[in-house]
Amino acid sequence: MTKIEMQVVIRDLYRVFKPYRLGDDFTGCDDCVAESESQRLASIPLRDLTVGDLDRYAFKAMTTWGTERHFKYFLPRLLELAEDNFLEFDFPEVLLSKLRHAQWQTWPTHEQDIIGRYLRAFWLNSINSNGNFPTDERIRIVLGGLAEACTIIADYLVLWGTSDTVNAAMHCAQCIHDCADEIMTTGTIVLWSKSSSQSSELVAWISSDQALRLLNAFHDTITGTFPMVFAQHQGIRSATSTR
Repeated sequence: MTKIEMQVVIRDLYRVFKPYRLGDDFTGCDDCVAESESQRLASIPLRDLTVGDLDRYAFKAMTTWGTERHFKYFLPRLLELAEDNFLEFDFPEVLLSKLRHAQWQTWPTHEQDIIGRYLRAFWLNSINSNGNFPTDERIRIVLGGLAEACTIIADYLVLWGTSDTVNAAMHCAQCIHDCADEIMTTGTIVLWSKSSSQSSELVAWISSDQALRLLNAFHDTITGTFPMVFAQHQGIRSATSTR
């Protein structure tokens, strides 16, 4: 996924959700959202809104602030900001969880299609991004967000396994490094809100031949930063095979 391809996806997000307007009913819960906060967001042009402007709204959208229609108005800008600034949101997983809260997989087909395209592009950009290894948290947080947004994450894991970049392999090694003890002890991974079927999908993929092939493709680079990762992978396979 190139920068230009992502720009096309973002352009299409704005086009698809352009019909939605805030109107004069954009308000929040009286006890937790001041009227001035809603007025301020409504007064700023959509494309000029920043993470700082939208962070609180992203956490409260539809539950205590606004409706699904309002969420769809802000959605192109929220997802555009998430492309490069996902971790700047205080609760990035919650941002993506709002998609499931709004039942995006029941939306009109053209809206579902563009959200699906965005999530795929967002994932590809994430696994191929540079990381602060061996302490990078991005992929586990992104996976937590995808698990909140989608009922299954298997397709994203397949994309990970078929990637041919060193960054994708390093993110895989980081995930194994961070999760090995948890998996070997409990047999699962807690991604964000709770253990789930998506966690089981991730555990199965991490212990798979596909993940091992990705690591082996960049063996020397991987072991230079994560010297124990192949032993950890074997430990995960042994632990999960007996459960």
